[in-house]
Parts: sequence; C-alpha cells; structure tokens
Amino acid sequence: MMKNTLMAAGAVLLSLAVSMPAEARRHTAVQADVAEWSDEQDERPARRSRQARVVEVSDEAAAEERVTRRSRRAARVTEASTDTTEERPARRRRSRDSSDESSGSVSVAGAGPRPGAWCGWYMRTRHGGGADYNLAWNWSRRGSALSGPQIGAIVVWPHHVGEITGQTSDGRWIVLSGNDSNQVKERARSVSGAVFRSL
Repeated sequence: MMKNTLMAAGAVLLSLAVSMPAEARRHTAVQADVAEWSDEQDERPARRSRQARVVEVSDEAAAEERVTRRSRRAARVTEASTDTTEERPARRRRSRDSSDESSGSVSVAGAGPRPGAWCGWYMRTRHGGGADYNLAWNWSRRGSALSGPQIGAIVVWPHHVGEITGQTSDGRWIVLSGNDSNQVKERARSVSGAVFRSL
C-alpha cells in the first residue's frame, strides 16, 4: 500500500513538472542566475579589499623611497654648503683622482705597477721618485724637514704617507692619500705622531 502511495505521488510530481508552464521554468532559471550573480557580488568586496591593501603597501613603499631620496639630496646640499674654501678644490681633486683605484690593477708611466700596499706608490704618481718610495717611511727622508703641518706638506706616518691639502674650520688637517681603505681619499685625519716634509 505504501509502495502504491509513493508511486502515485511520484506520478503526480512528474506530471506537474511536465505540465509546468514555460514561464515557470524560465523563472527558475532566472533565480539560478540571480543566485550565481549574488555569489560573485559577495566575493567582490574581498577582492577589492585585497587590491586596496596591495595599493596601500606600494604607496607606503613609494612614500618611503621619496623621503629617502629627499634626505640624501638634503645631506648633499648641507655638505656642499659647509665646505671650507680649502675643501672644495680638494673634493674636485678627489673625484679626479678616484679613477686611480677604480680600475683594479693600475700602472702609471714612470711609477710601474701598483703594489699591494700602495700609498707610497700613489705619492710617486703625484711627485715622482724611484721604486724605493713605494715604502711609506722612505718619504720621511725626502725633501726638507718641516717643524709642523702646513698645506702642501708631505705627511708621513710609519706605515702611511699622504699630502696635506687643506684644513677644516675646526683646525683638523685634510690629507689626500692612496690606499686609504683601498681607495684614494681626501679627508680630515689626525697628524699626531707624523713627520712633515717639504718637496
């Protein structure tokens, strides 16, 4: 009996489905489309939120880069404006002479190839002298002795040699030398314990 009832109910449902007007079927299809569109709409705010976070992060990175560039420019302007008159020509010489160390193995006519410890050799490229002046301390016997530092003097430490090119506003001596951290540098240095020679 139960089986017959179920069969009868199934037949009724089937006849209803078959006899359902075309408009009702279209309505069901439209409802399915609306449900699908609604799902897409729910996903859009999440996508927008992710995109907004990406834009926010890239905007922050760009802003930090702009601040860094401005800081570097400001530092260069400050440095240029605080140069003393003696430091400006020294800065120009430094950029001109920096090509000496940039090429690695360097050889200058008359000075020969650059040795491993090359501050003496660098002074030879500026003031001449034989290969014995590749040794920094040998410059302490060249020219005539000076009683103290002055612009243009050769300054000699036991293991380094350079040339005094200026003086800072606070009284420190500016020295140009080779092999200063493996570069040609012109910077304020302590000349304590050094000897001074005039060429």
